[in-house]
Amino acid sequence: MTFNKAIFRYFWFSVSIITSTQIIHGQTPAADSRVSEWLETLAEQGIETESSPESETLLQYLTTPMNLNTASKTDLEGFYFLSDKQIENLLFHIHENGAMLSLYELQAVEGMDERTIQLLKSFVTVLPPTDQAVQTKGETYLRCQSVLEQPKGYSTGAYQGTPQKWLGKTKISHGQLQTGLAFEKDAGEPAFNKGIAITDHVAGFIRYEGKTILRQAIVGCYRLSMGQGIAMGTSMSTAFTSDPLTIRRRGQALTGYASGDEINYLQGMAAQLNPCHHLILIPFVSHKTIDGNPGEVSNTITGLSKTGYHRTQTELDRRKNTNEWLGGMSIQYRHEQWRFETGGYHYQLSHTIAPSNILYQQNRFSGDAMQNYWAAYQAIWGKAMLFGEWSLNNTLQTGQSHGITWDIDNKLGLSVRAQHFDNRYHSPYGNAGNRYSEPAGESNATIGVRTMPHRHITIEGWHMLYKSTVPRYQISTPSHGLQTTLRQTWQCNRDFQILLQFKNRSNDKDSNGTHPADAPVTRERQQSYRIQLNYQTGQNWRLSTRIEYCHYHHQTTSEGLLLYQEIQWRHPNNLCQVTLRYAQFNTDDYYSRIYTYEPDVLYGFSIPAFSGKGSRVVLNTRFSPHKNWDLYFRVSRLTDADNTIIGSGHDEIGHPYKHEVKFQLRHTFSRKNKANNTLKM
Repeated sequence: MTFNKAIFRYFWFSVSIITSTQIIHGQTPAADSRVSEWLETLAEQGIETESSPESETLLQYLTTPMNLNTASKTDLEGFYFLSDKQIENLLFHIHENGAMLSLYELQAVEGMDERTIQLLKSFVTVLPPTDQAVQTKGETYLRCQSVLEQPKGYSTGAYQGTPQKWLGKTKISHGQLQTGLAFEKDAGEPAFNKGIAITDHVAGFIRYEGKTILRQAIVGCYRLSMGQGIAMGTSMSTAFTSDPLTIRRRGQALTGYASGDEINYLQGMAAQLNPCHHLILIPFVSHKTIDGNPGEVSNTITGLSKTGYHRTQTELDRRKNTNEWLGGMSIQYRHEQWRFETGGYHYQLSHTIAPSNILYQQNRFSGDAMQNYWAAYQAIWGKAMLFGEWSLNNTLQTGQSHGITWDIDNKLGLSVRAQHFDNRYHSPYGNAGNRYSEPAGESNATIGVRTMPHRHITIEGWHMLYKSTVPRYQISTPSHGLQTTLRQTWQCNRDFQILLQFKNRSNDKDSNGTHPADAPVTRERQQSYRIQLNYQTGQNWRLSTRIEYCHYHHQTTSEGLLLYQEIQWRHPNNLCQVTLRYAQFNTDDYYSRIYTYEPDVLYGFSIPAFSGKGSRVVLNTRFSPHKNWDLYFRVSRLTDADNTIIGSGHDEIGHPYKHEVKFQLRHTFSRKNKANNTLKM
């Protein structure tokens, strides 16, 4: 692989600018860097982030900070970089000392190190509880994006809809009531025709929050997170994505759902009941229509389609062709230092799943019904948190996950987790943060560590060993592998950060990429090295520089290299913000591709995988003419230096370049209590 030497000169020129610039205190760049790392790791694992409510909530706090004086334990658990012990200590500090008067008080909370404080300060604020007496508040945003060049699928008539992607979302809360509604149309999907009444995806809910036995009730779409997510976990798992101590599944057990993810949610009714102080009951029922891949025999499907795309006639033919029913209950007993949970549900399909004879699909679920039961626990023991879940399905196959996180002191934290799934264990909505998308036949063990040898230096990493007793895609025999991530962060001061990262993955893979029983299996290895510099120059300028190298080997060797420079300017009164990024990349093939998080509109996520040779320019802007109105505009250009076309199949573009534009309009409103009953629009 050869790479333009001018890129290296550009990189070192950027470094010289950093080292020669006088740093003036401003906003810390640590938070944006941490979010980027988290989202990039999810993308590398094939996890959808753009439609994730967890991602949206985290980014929302960057613009509308959470008030620590009114935050609950569940609210704080959404910050994946906070350990369980840090959350407990923060809530105890507020309980013992009353409402916090300043964010500087975080330094007095036991276990809060400087690195964590700098991260948390970007997402939270401190206000008197009485200032939060908002009776009615809401948010609405509309987004449209499109590729300016016409992909092949539109000229051939394969795509049945228009090339624009639409997303709209609104949430309104009034006292004890909350409602949400979202609609989405992917590029190429029809709307208002082809049997689609509005857009391809519509999700909404109405939620009531009570203060007696009925704590909450939801009608419409909702998400459940039970135990460690083995039997039931429709929300996203963040285990070992950015912080080695975030291995325990956390978050609200029941939440309303209105977002763009078309797969991971339930639809019906659910409630949370508290018949006594320590006891919680969550009954739930769901019915929705889902996509099934038609089988050769009548009333059978070979599996469920989870892409969410309905652009071609083939995709439209399988749209919502299968009915899914689910009903069950969770019973939780909560004590101050420990919690126990048990429950179960029945799952039913209108069509029978009959997997194909492909080797790696032979251990997948077959049939039209299953039952899953679980028992989960968590307990605080000194500075340690123990947790786990044991699950059983109707075929007497089990899945287990057990772990511990231990905040030894402010400078050292450890985590350990082990998981095992029997060969025929299946769960339709399980999401336990395991290695494979289908957990059946998998066992894994992971250890993580975070240490601060110096108040400005953080070293963290995790190492996972895993094995599979059943064939996988491109692995025709039982196999094993490992993953390692090491990261060092040097926070030179509030405004200058240096990040070094190393990732290593090694696993078995068929030599010829097919699945015959006698196929020789060899090792597949991928390593990546990253250096990133984040720096704030003055109150309004922020810069970021990254260089990343990837090395891949399986029978042959390939390499990849990426460099980008990003500059962000923010108006002194926050009336507007402009971000410009220029990236150069050169990779030998798809296997040496490199992921990177790009600046995007609020709640938007762009994490492309760069392969081949070329460049990419991104311009992202925000204009806020009024405190309740925001207008976003984003344009990007991808240039391929080696080919005359970009993409393949229906997405092929007959040019060596591609432009994409994105618009978003956001409106927020609130009406305070009777003392100030003016509606602000």
